[in-house]
Amino acid sequence: MNGLGREWRGGPHSQRAREVVSERRDSIRSALGRFDDLVAEVSAASPPPVITHGEPHGGNLIRSERGRRSLVDWDTVGLAPRERDLWMLDDGTPDALAPYVAATGSEISRATLALYRLMWSLNDVAAFVARLRSKHEDDADSRHALGALRETLEVLA
Repeated sequence: MNGLGREWRGGPHSQRAREVVSERRDSIRSALGRFDDLVAEVSAASPPPVITHGEPHGGNLIRSERGRRSLVDWDTVGLAPRERDLWMLDDGTPDALAPYVAATGSEISRATLALYRLMWSLNDVAAFVARLRSKHEDDADSRHALGALRETLEVLA
C-alpha cells in the first residue's frame, strides 16, 4: 500500500481515490491474502487447462442473421482452468452451473471459481487506482472509475 501517506496529484479525483483506498486498506490486504491462499489451493489441485475466452459475457456474444451465436473479442484468450470463464456465469446459486456440468460431465471447483472472481476484482481495483492516480480530468470516465473503485472495494470487504 505504498503511497497512501502521500498526496495523489494526478487529477481532481486522485485524493478522493487515495482516501477510499486508505479506508479499505485492511479489506484489500485481506483480499490479497485470500488470493494467495486460493492460488496455493488451486495450484495444488492442478486443474487441466483448456482454451478460455477471458470475458464471456453478453457484450461479447453476437447472433448472425441465421441465428448462430458467436463469441467475439478474443483479446484475452488463454490456457487456464475452465473456471476462468465459468465464474462470470455463476450467480452463487447451487444450480447455476448445472447445465454446464450436465453437458460436459466436468466437475466445477468452487475454489477455482472464487480465485478467478477475486482476481477480476483485484485487477479492477488496480486499473481504477492507476487511472485515478494518473493525470485525468473531471469527466464521465474518471467519475465512473471513482464510483467503480468504491463499489469494487465494498465487494471485497
